[in-house]
Amino acid sequence: MIKWLYLFFCKVGLHRYEKVDINYSFGPGGSTETIKCKDCGIKKIIPTETISCIKVNCENLNLFF
Repeated sequence: MIKWLYLFFCKVGLHRYEKVDINYSFGPGGSTETIKCKDCGIKKIIPTETISCIKVNCENLNLFF
């Protein structure tokens, strides 16, 4: 019943991501994480440095939980 609501949020751009794969490396590319939306299945590959910066900014601003 809520599935249609989650798909609507995906159309708007609000996804519910889960970590699928984490690759650690020490080269210039650095580590990456592959995340996938639980509802629509879209996948993204994100550098780990970007994710840690997003977490720090959100914690400092108290935007989430």
